[in-house]
Amino acid sequence: MNPLIKINLNQTVSKTELKERKTEILRWALFSFITASFLSLIVWLSLLIIRTNNILNDQISLQAIISKEIDNLKLSTTKIENFDSNRLLSISDIEKLKGFQNNKRIFWGPKLIALIDAVPEDMVITNIELINRRFKMVGYARYDSINPQNTAYKKGKELEFKLKNSPFIANFKLNKKKEPLFSLVEYEDDIIEENKIHKIIFEGELQQTLNKKSRRKKK
Repeated sequence: MNPLIKINLNQTVSKTELKERKTEILRWALFSFITASFLSLIVWLSLLIIRTNNILNDQISLQAIISKEIDNLKLSTTKIENFDSNRLLSISDIEKLKGFQNNKRIFWGPKLIALIDAVPEDMVITNIELINRRFKMVGYARYDSINPQNTAYKKGKELEFKLKNSPFIANFKLNKKKEPLFSLVEYEDDIIEENKIHKIIFEGELQQTLNKKSRRKKK
């Protein structure tokens, strides 16, 4: 009699069913994760859109407030006697003023510092004039009795050379040779209180820094 082979069908079915259940659980877990991520993304985008709308609304409200304040300012300025509303500064006007300040305005601080550094100890500057861009400077130097060859002309030329090679010469007009219009123009010996001194005069011309346009009054 052949021995019989016994197969436990219940156990086989249980293992197969368990494997399918695990696969199904993994599928649902993956689906749940994707769904949750998608919902989170939708919620985040919705919050972002709401915040953006709030910012835009705040900007619109701020613009309305600023416009109202500007209108009130214009209304108040019209009550001022002899006030010209056309003189109100715009953004372009402010930018032009900045450009003029940085590029066109003559800064006298560096010029005067360079002049102080260049003037020798035996010389003094007594007068500086600037009329219609015409520059004039008068100085007096001590007469050198030990070295008479140090004439007024020589001392004036030495100071002219120092000033032309310093920040003092900035903004002076240039001639056709691209040289600054600043030079020694007059020199002579003078006597003040029985003391012999050298009188030295420099002249020059500065560049035009601001174009003035005449305004005609509206009738």
